[in-house]
Amino acid sequence: MRIVSWNVNGIRAVVRKQVLHSWLTMYDPDVICLQETKAHPGQVTLDLPSYPYQYWNGADRRGYAGTAILSKIAPLAVHHHMGVERHDREGRVLAVEFATYFVVSVYVPNAKRDLSRLADRQDWDACFVAYLKDLEQHKPVVCGGDFNVAHTAIDLARPKENVRTHGFTPEERAGFQRFLDAGFAENAASDQQALTRPEGHNLARYGANMAPLREASPHGATSPIFSYPYARSREALARLLRDGALDPWDGIKLQYINPATGGAATPTMAAFLQLLPAGFQGLPYRQTDGAVFSVVEGCGTAIVGDGADAQRFDFGARDHFVVPSWQTLRLRASDECVLFSFSDRPLHQAAALWREERRPH
Repeated sequence: MRIVSWNVNGIRAVVRKQVLHSWLTMYDPDVICLQETKAHPGQVTLDLPSYPYQYWNGADRRGYAGTAILSKIAPLAVHHHMGVERHDREGRVLAVEFATYFVVSVYVPNAKRDLSRLADRQDWDACFVAYLKDLEQHKPVVCGGDFNVAHTAIDLARPKENVRTHGFTPEERAGFQRFLDAGFAENAASDQQALTRPEGHNLARYGANMAPLREASPHGATSPIFSYPYARSREALARLLRDGALDPWDGIKLQYINPATGGAATPTMAAFLQLLPAGFQGLPYRQTDGAVFSVVEGCGTAIVGDGADAQRFDFGARDHFVVPSWQTLRLRASDECVLFSFSDRPLHQAAALWREERRPH
């Protein structure tokens, strides 16, 4: 049984852009939990013969919040609310009951930037935990959704500056911790994962430009080795630079790949490593995938955007910066730089939406 969850941020836009069908082809889930659908059943038509069981919970307010569950399997029952009137007007909870478990799709309310809904959010969290525990008395519960929280400091780049920011307040983080404390997390039985094969086994099978015959990758679309030593990647970049293979936009840039497929190392995220020689003045380009950059070595400048809206970021080692979708980027290097980056390019490519524009000046 494969259950997936996706905050679609507007199901009608997803359907209009023809993203949903390609996404379903990629993951082929049995049950899909959707959040922030922003639609009622009569406002969208999903022509999905493989998912004949489609259930919606829309907010009283049109074009706001909402959840849905699509299933290949007929459920025994459908539950549209928690049973708490003050929280059941926004369509944030939808549950389907199968023979041996419940599946719940949830879109937890945002506390808002001014924290005006923080008290309401705390009450909502407590009511939702109680609701899940009540379901659990009858059979196990699988809950998927958007919890609108950064749980720990490691989930943010600058946690100290964001302690009172919505989504990272102590109250919201404590609320999410109560979900985990209530048992809604799958923890391993031991502190260390058991080794079933000798260390380096998959590297021998997939890491020498070869692959086993008549054997599917053990991790599906994710790389079977997932070991990319920095020293080896760094030397590859340096060798290409010595060979003179400099790209006017990227410098020297390589993508981490899955050796079994030749595609991205993970099915939803692409990762890259690039070298900018000292004095590099990159030409402007933009791409549909948004990207996060981490500076490994050196210092330089990233100029994001065009004209009066352009923003300049002077970076050094261990800095991070983000380039949003379809925003122009120019990279400059004061001294030799190495940048690591990752993006959602595989999703764009799977939906035939990925585009790139490279400008000559």
